[in-house]
Amino acid sequence: MQRRPKRAPGPAGGPSFDALPDELLLAVFQLVPQMTCKPILAVGLQSRGAIERVCNRWRRLALQLPTSLALSFRSTHDDPRGMNAEGVAAALHELLPHLACRRIAALTAGGDTATLAAPVPALLARALYPDLRSLHLDGASGAYFASFLPLCRRLEELMLNTDDDFRECAVDLQLLCSQLCGLSHPLRLLVLKTNRPDTQLLATIGRHVQPAALALHTRGLAAGMWLPQLRACSITIGDNEALSQLTSGLEAAQLPQLCSFVFHDARPAAERQASPPTLPALALLPALCKMECIGSMPRSTWCCPHLTSLLVTDAKRISTPADSAAQCTSLRQLELRGGCRFAGGRFPANLCSALSQLSSLALLAGDGSLTAHLQTSLPQDFSQLSSLRQLHITGVALKPPSVEAFRRLPGLTSLHLCNCRMGGLPDGPYLSNLRSLDLSGSNPQLASPIPFAATVARQLQALRIRWDAEPDDWWPDVQWKLRCFPGLKLLSLDLQLEDYTHPYIDVLRDLIRSELPSCWPDLDGYSLEYPEAANWPDLKH
Repeated sequence: MQRRPKRAPGPAGGPSFDALPDELLLAVFQLVPQMTCKPILAVGLQSRGAIERVCNRWRRLALQLPTSLALSFRSTHDDPRGMNAEGVAAALHELLPHLACRRIAALTAGGDTATLAAPVPALLARALYPDLRSLHLDGASGAYFASFLPLCRRLEELMLNTDDDFRECAVDLQLLCSQLCGLSHPLRLLVLKTNRPDTQLLATIGRHVQPAALALHTRGLAAGMWLPQLRACSITIGDNEALSQLTSGLEAAQLPQLCSFVFHDARPAAERQASPPTLPALALLPALCKMECIGSMPRSTWCCPHLTSLLVTDAKRISTPADSAAQCTSLRQLELRGGCRFAGGRFPANLCSALSQLSSLALLAGDGSLTAHLQTSLPQDFSQLSSLRQLHITGVALKPPSVEAFRRLPGLTSLHLCNCRMGGLPDGPYLSNLRSLDLSGSNPQLASPIPFAATVARQLQALRIRWDAEPDDWWPDVQWKLRCFPGLKLLSLDLQLEDYTHPYIDVLRDLIRSELPSCWPDLDGYSLEYPEAANWPDLKH
């Protein structure tokens, strides 16, 4: 009997990829990061170029995976690299054959519509619209490409972004409304970004389009904008009249899906101080879980029981809740940026008992604006934040009583204290679980870049310290302390140098590599980031 030849082993003697069925190989390919290529038309085409060039089978399977395309039309008037209308049309004819073999599921189009010859939108729409799942029309391109919306048989997400009021182009508005009504099935998500939404468009959306979710980003209020499908809303107010309209509109609205709300108070500083916003209806929204406040923070924010993420930027006056008023017990992430100021000049003690579920806290004053107002930012009750995992403080002068509050936070995994002018770190179990530690910036009272107390952080993986001395001055002390961190993968030095070509930089890099061969020495001035990035409100989610 003739024996069947054995299949050749893989390169390392293991199983060959040829033995994998197409379905499993496709699942593997989906894990490969996509790269952007820009051949013509300022195209941003996402592709898995590496695996597409391995063999014919891999290319055939890779091209079956959904990908995205971004088009930016630029005229020679605005950009020397741009094209005129004839050039755009010619480039498009060259591009379309390359796109025909790909599964384009997401399209973004924007730029100067003066460069669009009449056939261009039709050519793109007929080639790409039938299989699109997501379509983003930016600027004036919406009027050109929206007229072909009925060709979208599988569209799930539609994003329309314009800096102008829809009312200024009545003809285009009528066309957009009619084309939205012609969609073959309801949208999963509709995003509108405009200075002021038109009532006719809102009525069309509410009566005929009826998307499962609506996201609205506007600088002005309009009648009919409080649709029940509203899931994310970003509003900018510029005067007290707009604030009054927003207050009454929220009180009268039924918003069962609103989960993300961005409030931007752009009123003059005097009006913000004289008439701080309240917005009591926010506390009654059953799904509100993410909120961002810019310029000021409504008083009712602390009364939102379902809030999990709160980001506040440049709020000069943050009201402190009464002892029984803080109902935001579900809050997980709290971040204060810029010139935020609490009444009383310190972190409210009564918030510490209410925020028992808080896992991430950031007090960020990059320009030092918080320093004068939060000299002792952490009260004694700060230790009640027993669920805290990430604590990030920048530009806030921490006196010894504040630093002592760290002792009773055993769950900390990330501690960043940059430009805090501390004298040292206290001992305590809070150090035992740290994975990331940042002591960079201005901490002139530290005798050594690495405090002795930090040497018990045996699980440390990322460390950033200040360095402004010659290697011989600090290295012997730092050397033995680095040996206390066997799992260290990144050592970042905040070099206080005007010239980053200083000769001792190479000396430091060699010393670190010889002491910690498996650790990456970062001497380029980059800062550590959160191991788990905070997920702040996003209009698309």
